[in-house]
Amino acid sequence: MKCRVHGIETFGCDDGKGIRYIVFLQGCAGGCIYCHNVSSWDFNDGVDVPIDRLIAEMLSNKEFYLQNDGGITISGGEALHQLDACIELARRTHLNGLTVALDTTGLIPLEPNLERLKELLGYVDCVLMDFKAGTDEMHSKLCKFKLERAKAFAKLCSDMGVEMWIRHVVLKHYNAEDDYDLKQILEFVKTLDTVTEFDLLPFHNFGSYKWEQCGIEYKCSDDNVPDESDMIRKYELVKRELPHVKVTR
Repeated sequence: MKCRVHGIETFGCDDGKGIRYIVFLQGCAGGCIYCHNVSSWDFNDGVDVPIDRLIAEMLSNKEFYLQNDGGITISGGEALHQLDACIELARRTHLNGLTVALDTTGLIPLEPNLERLKELLGYVDCVLMDFKAGTDEMHSKLCKFKLERAKAFAKLCSDMGVEMWIRHVVLKHYNAEDDYDLKQILEFVKTLDTVTEFDLLPFHNFGSYKWEQCGIEYKCSDDNVPDESDMIRKYELVKRELPHVKVTR
């Protein structure tokens, strides 16, 4: 089996526990306005790579990953667009005694994918979920898929007992100045049983040049970088509402 790959990072430290082999799969229909890797959107771009080759390269550094619960992180683009490849990568990594992290927005519908999603999550140790917004109105401003899909996937992860790290990007003039949308996210997160970490991420403009290279209009700017006071207030809010969850910013 082959998968279409945007890029690979062999010693990643920010996308799951320990040192990780990160596979960025090509293709994403999420359309997030603040995406820092827009070159991963095009489903026809990237390179077809045999999964055998990815597994062999990862296992060549297995001793480093084993030291601190490291392993593979399947990312994107949106990894779930290549669901069969995700299953095979996760299954073979799991069989080789390394941990599996899945970095996703949860944008694909549960039906008709439910059984394959359950199979995938059976091999996954941690889901890193980029949760865009807490209301349909804000979600539609930030991306092109429905909030209900993200919620359904998160609920499935919780029901299957898969650890979750929630990531939430804060943008000035969208969700920074007011906390209503974040409060709606937190109310939903309280219904989940497996969230152990909540990362508040301030918007940055570092990937803007990629939009120009891809010929796609970029609607964000440095004006969307949130004020420190807003980040501190939101951090304190999450800490109060989720006292048993590790909160970072």
